[in-house]
Amino acid sequence: MVRGRERVGAIRDGVVVDLRASYAALLEKFMGRGKALRRAARLIPGDMVRFLSLGKPALEAAEEALSYAGSRRVEGLTYGLGEVLLRAPVPRPGKIFALAGNYAEHFREVGMELPEKSRPRCFVKVSSIVIGPGEPILLPRGMPPHGKNVHVDWEAELAVVMGRRGKYIPKERAYDYVAGYTIMNDVSARRTGWTRSYKVPDMEMERFFDWFIGKNLDTFAPMGPWLVTKDEISDPHNLNFTLKVNGVTRQNSNTKYMIYKIPEIIEYLSTITTLYPGDVISTGTCSGIGWRPPDGKDGTYLKDGDVVEIEFEKIGVLRNPVKEEP
Repeated sequence: MVRGRERVGAIRDGVVVDLRASYAALLEKFMGRGKALRRAARLIPGDMVRFLSLGKPALEAAEEALSYAGSRRVEGLTYGLGEVLLRAPVPRPGKIFALAGNYAEHFREVGMELPEKSRPRCFVKVSSIVIGPGEPILLPRGMPPHGKNVHVDWEAELAVVMGRRGKYIPKERAYDYVAGYTIMNDVSARRTGWTRSYKVPDMEMERFFDWFIGKNLDTFAPMGPWLVTKDEISDPHNLNFTLKVNGVTRQNSNTKYMIYKIPEIIEYLSTITTLYPGDVISTGTCSGIGWRPPDGKDGTYLKDGDVVEIEFEKIGVLRNPVKEEP
């Protein structure tokens, strides 16, 4: 966001390029200012979902704009990182899918047996809970019957951003539909999500995790710091990543340990629902969460004043403070 206006930008050598403004400046060399501004606004809208939905013409315009501006400082076209407010790369995705149990080590740390590989285990997070880099993760003021003590936990995850509409996408072509990658923290309320004596016909479970409650509280989907296009990451299944709380490393792994790889996930999800540009798929977390079996009482959870930092190789660092909900 620049001067209160939402823009799609690109970063080169620490310089942020306002792609619409740069493209308009380029077009002015060949047409009138008014026409240049209208065409730039049409091809490079301020909303990321709309931008991705325009496909190849928008991407080509963005590449031309970036090439025109380069890494030089130009008044009204480029800015330092400190002069802009970075929002989540996709502030309001149409859908957010998240993977449960996609790393074997995560299964083991919560005291569960690794099931045979069959199909990805997925749940949905609502898009209104997305926040960007630097925005606070809010600890809920109260959730019956636990009050404030809901055990808010962290999960470092690689997130895939879709770039094309698709249904029944074969895994061999899955990357054709990907725009790029970012980081997501699948923040979770461990305590408030658990329900005891959950019963359905022909099945009885002593404890059941309510994914809607545990995963969908406000601010529970930090995302960022930016979208890295797929051409910049040749192998998304070989990225080192860490999560730190107040500088202490809590998670440390590599995406090569995913049980279900990105093409398999996209193939599976697209058999259920149409995937659209801007949809986000968060690919699951590794071991190192704060919760500890059997009941989480001995776990370590986020508290007011904490700072969470997730770093992914070839992407960057997503940093969010933690605060009490006002």
